[in-house]
Amino acid sequence: MPLEMRRDICLPCLRKEPSVPCTRCSLTTHHPDPQTGQCPRCVRVTSRLEGVCAHCSRTRVIFNQEAQLCKQCHDHSRVPGQLRKYIASFATSYPYNHVLFDTLAAAIDWASVDKHTKRKFHSFGRFLQRRPLNEPLTWEGIEALLPPLGPTHRNDPKLIRSSLLELGHLLAARGELETRETYIDRRYAVAPIGQAPLQVQALMCRYATWLQERRTKPTNVRDHMEVLASFWSWSELRSVHLPEEVQVSFVNDYLLHLYWKWQCSTCQSSMAFDPRERNAPRMCSHCGTIGTLVKVKRLAQNTVRGHRAKLFVFFDWLKMNRLVISNPVQSKVSAPSPTIQHYSLDVIKQLGDYLRAADTDPFEALMLYLVMFHALTIWELRHVTLPTFLPLHQDVTLPGLAESYYVIIPKPEPSFGDRSPGRASRSAGLSCQGCSPSRNPSSTVLSANAS
Repeated sequence: MPLEMRRDICLPCLRKEPSVPCTRCSLTTHHPDPQTGQCPRCVRVTSRLEGVCAHCSRTRVIFNQEAQLCKQCHDHSRVPGQLRKYIASFATSYPYNHVLFDTLAAAIDWASVDKHTKRKFHSFGRFLQRRPLNEPLTWEGIEALLPPLGPTHRNDPKLIRSSLLELGHLLAARGELETRETYIDRRYAVAPIGQAPLQVQALMCRYATWLQERRTKPTNVRDHMEVLASFWSWSELRSVHLPEEVQVSFVNDYLLHLYWKWQCSTCQSSMAFDPRERNAPRMCSHCGTIGTLVKVKRLAQNTVRGHRAKLFVFFDWLKMNRLVISNPVQSKVSAPSPTIQHYSLDVIKQLGDYLRAADTDPFEALMLYLVMFHALTIWELRHVTLPTFLPLHQDVTLPGLAESYYVIIPKPEPSFGDRSPGRASRSAGLSCQGCSPSRNPSSTVLSANAS
């Protein structure tokens, strides 16, 4: 308590005196300052010098008078030094863990280091000190190492998860690991294998690897795995578990099972079609009605063709590897007549009016324009980017889409299932008059100036 606020009074008498609220914090006190009406705590705070912090530019109590910093900014200014000291003294009994820690530390942006960065490295360092990581690190290994997030105490697991994922991206940038996008596509492609019977899962994994080696797109690999998982699940119900047990008639029965189904005319429920029993079942298994089941088409003819084609490739691969003697997929399903479907002129006119309307969402209008006038695919819409400019100095304003008048579409990687060269004009960009976009052989330049 300041000297001027001290009085010779005992505690019982002090408590009998009426308490008054502090003029600064509003807490009641028995001995406010006679001049300011503040409690002793607020008197100590306001006695410190206030000013503008040199870092955050806010008017606060200056904690570090020499550097003109407030308490919070002073603590932040000490964090980089503390983190450097921790990195230099970090030690673990696992050499590969130390290499990974140094890799993550080398990518620190020291200009943005704060207390959160310090806590992250301390949490990740403790994690590396108690758990060895397998060399080389893979995305599968990272996924297995990610600690679960419980209902409480989530801070450390979240920091460790972010450190592991950041480490994976750093290794991918150095070419020591595949990109995260490639890994997710590959994981998505082989996910249906888990739905197949255990007896054929290893064989399907080998087949998926063969497809990936032939640069088949992940979406096509997944289509193959879905067809095989459906086929082997259907086969298991009929006591067929291995490829050498599959005969021509068995494949034909499966294709008929895909093409037809029994449908109840009363409840509209469906029942599986058994090619060995061509007569309609006597009673509906859903509603119990007798004599109401009729045979109707289940899948489109082109879908059945897709199943048959993927089974043909699979058994042909088995034959090349001498796992079967002959290919049991021999029946052919004729392809449907090619047709072109398009919107009517009235619909196109309505879309054009919506595109020019003043209250149209700009993002929707841009996407609609790119689809209607440049026929961009879904993949191209996902990867289209604006042009990148490098300013000569800070006073130069970078142009946006409205000024640049063109967008850039990266060239998709070729695959075994898609050998199309892509867009015909890859080097002569369609830019507006006055624009000279750089020519990139791995991208297409499209004009964004609608006439």
